[in-house]
Amino acid sequence: MEQPIVDAKYEKMVKKASKMHLKTMDIVFIVVMLAGPLAYFCVFWVFVNVDSILMAFKTAQGAWSLDNLKMVLLDIFVNGGSDLGIAIRNTLLYFFSGVIVLPFHLLIAYFLFRRVAGGKVIQVILYLPSIMSGVAIVAAFQNFINPDGPLGIIYSGLFGGEVPVLLADARYATWTILFYTLWLGWGGDMLLLGGALARVPLEIFESARLDGIGTFGEIIKMVLPLVWPTMSTLLILQMTGLFSASGPILLFTGGQYQTTTIAFWIFAKVKYEGASAYNNVAAAGLVFTCIGVPIILGVKKLIELVPTAEY
Repeated sequence: MEQPIVDAKYEKMVKKASKMHLKTMDIVFIVVMLAGPLAYFCVFWVFVNVDSILMAFKTAQGAWSLDNLKMVLLDIFVNGGSDLGIAIRNTLLYFFSGVIVLPFHLLIAYFLFRRVAGGKVIQVILYLPSIMSGVAIVAAFQNFINPDGPLGIIYSGLFGGEVPVLLADARYATWTILFYTLWLGWGGDMLLLGGALARVPLEIFESARLDGIGTFGEIIKMVLPLVWPTMSTLLILQMTGLFSASGPILLFTGGQYQTTTIAFWIFAKVKYEGASAYNNVAAAGLVFTCIGVPIILGVKKLIELVPTAEY
């Protein structure tokens, strides 16, 4: 008579052990899956950033000092003609130019989507430079603007005289690279904006036409609110890219002729001055972070206040 009781107890013990085993396996699985990301976060985010902050308050010899921060602040707010001052000026020029052309990209995307036959094909063609080899595009652009290239021939034919070497003259070099950057980026912007417009049901535009809304009203009252999430994303990306864009400058001028940006200034400091520049670069990074993060968060908050439309 006691056998069933023993079997029931044994069954409960087996079930309990099985559950404990499953829980143990779950814990092991979670630990194994999180170990890599946690180690990456601790080493490459926590340690690197904390070490960078501490370096900003030290000299190259390891002594605690505020000299690096003072030097960076002076270059930002007083010495506008310093290398860092020029880099800040050019970086702001790139940023505001990118913001100014964004509405024009929206207009072009709208007309390609709504008014031009074969607009999607044109969008793809405009996007092609963005997916081609950067070195090949730079070489083609340099050949085009050279005095012996197509632009030089056109300039000589229209105005005569000697054509300036645009990338070897401080008066034109930054503007030339800026034009290249805007030209290279507009295809991507219009592809994203065109994709946002393509998701809008055509019935909405047809209803607007029936209500007597013209082209201008359609853009302001309908298109802009409907694609505002995409526009705001592009604006945030424009801001966050302030401290990372340096590729065209490296390929075109190597930072000469007053074409440096903040990103290239940091790159050049580390490359050409080595470990002796680490503390100065760390101080600059700390100052730019303290200035940039509140601005980006503030702009993000303002963007969220703009009403959007749903479809």
